[in-house]
Amino acid sequence: MRLFHQDIASADDVFALRQRSRQVAAVAGFDTADQVRLATALSELGRDVMVTDHGGAVDFAIDVDRSQLVVTCTGLPHTARDAGPGLVAARRLLPAVEVVGTTDDGSADGVEIRRSLPSPATASEAAAMRTALERLVVISPLDELRAQNRELLAALEELTARHEELTELNAELDQTNQGVMAMYTQLSEELETTNRGVVALYAELDEKSQRLQETTEAKSRFLNNVSHELRSPVSSLVGLSRLLVDPDNGVLSDDQRRQVELVASTAGELLDLVNQLLDLARAEFRRLEPEVIRVELVELVARVVEVLRPQARDGVELGVATSEERVDVFTDPTLVRQVVRNLIANALAFTTSGSVTVRIERPSAKAVAVAVVDTGIGIALADQSKIFEEFVQVRGPHQATRRGSGLGLAYSRRVVELLGGELDVESEVGRGSTFTVRLPVDDPTPSTSPPPPLAIGRVLVVDDDPMFRADVRSMLQAVASDVAEAADGVQALAQLRRDRFDLVLLDLMMPRLDGAGVLTAMAADPELRDVPVVVITSADPSRAQAPHAVAALAKQGLTASTLLSSLAAHL
Repeated sequence: MRLFHQDIASADDVFALRQRSRQVAAVAGFDTADQVRLATALSELGRDVMVTDHGGAVDFAIDVDRSQLVVTCTGLPHTARDAGPGLVAARRLLPAVEVVGTTDDGSADGVEIRRSLPSPATASEAAAMRTALERLVVISPLDELRAQNRELLAALEELTARHEELTELNAELDQTNQGVMAMYTQLSEELETTNRGVVALYAELDEKSQRLQETTEAKSRFLNNVSHELRSPVSSLVGLSRLLVDPDNGVLSDDQRRQVELVASTAGELLDLVNQLLDLARAEFRRLEPEVIRVELVELVARVVEVLRPQARDGVELGVATSEERVDVFTDPTLVRQVVRNLIANALAFTTSGSVTVRIERPSAKAVAVAVVDTGIGIALADQSKIFEEFVQVRGPHQATRRGSGLGLAYSRRVVELLGGELDVESEVGRGSTFTVRLPVDDPTPSTSPPPPLAIGRVLVVDDDPMFRADVRSMLQAVASDVAEAADGVQALAQLRRDRFDLVLLDLMMPRLDGAGVLTAMAADPELRDVPVVVITSADPSRAQAPHAVAALAKQGLTASTLLSSLAAHL
């Protein structure tokens, strides 16, 4: 719907066009800024039209279907269609300015401007706009100049206010940036301090871990040596006591016989303690080497139960419960028998009524569980982690009548771990305890074909533990032509550069120069980079940082068969 028509032939018409443009935009609902933009763009186009001989016109209309204000300016010179000042200004001020041809000979063009209305308008509303425009009068050019000046002053004031606001914001931003930089500097310093503390803490932890490992190994060596030293004289004492109490000798009175029997009993208990110490030292110091064979577990447990049945108190039932007729596992029967006997003996000692039941179950195809379940006095939750420590016995009413060393459970757990399994406990005071042994079922060496003979040549064993070096030396006697030793990384590199070796067995945690340093030095030396290295570590081998090693093995539970099998697989 057409709103207004304005002819353009003189400067007065341009002034009138500017006024009418502002009035149309106001009636259509546009804000002041959009009114000024439209009026300025059309007045600039009107100047271009005014200089032509034929003049032109501007038509204002409402496109009701699209809710748009449509302004068409005709009579624009053809030469100004692309670079005329009016067209350039209009395109800078308004988003949709399109040039259209309006004459057949192409001597003049028109410009169409479309602006979406602030709110949709119906045909009746468009008619009301047209009526309102007809009532408005056009003021004089002087008044129009004054109006333009007021607009310029308002725009200048707005720009000044925005400039001041921007200046203030920049000052606030500068202060904020300074605060952020100060905070960043402070946080960086605090982070650096924290990092230094963390590094120092890790260093201290590594040092303490090393000391703890050295202390543990020293304790194991002490137990091993002392046990060996005590075993012979105690065994002699037991033997002599038995000779004295032999009825055939007949040289003792009844009182003397009772006294000698007491000595023999005490010596026997002492010998048991020495044997337990020796077994614990062997298990802890990797001297136990399991002899893995096929074992029928149900029969083994049943025999242990029959042997221990006389130890059960009156009113305590000892038995085996299993739904399996036969359970075959590949393990060491002697070590398993010792563990099961220890667990059943403990259960019988602390159960005065009820039952002690050994349950054999198959939780999975690759594992078997042997659980010793009793209805005894139970163990408090706070004490359950202590009972697997050496020489620890939980205080209770039964301890006064039962003598023991507190080594049985510690030894049992180490043996079970050596066999590749785990031992844990569930207990409640007054309701009994359940000690569960979980063992792998599969044969660790399933191949039935004999392995090819292994010949290694010269081997260098690098470890700061002399006892462990001695163990490895004995494991390699049958396959190595010569075994040399080094106590740390510095000695190892000196020997490697002096002599030729076919294999290096390397510990990671050592004084002076650790295993990682040795690997790095060997990788950088053309003479040493091809020498194969097998890492043997007390840490988790799967996480060992040894990129240049051909294999990584765990120290704990290392046996000759495990070591030689790995060497055969990787060399």
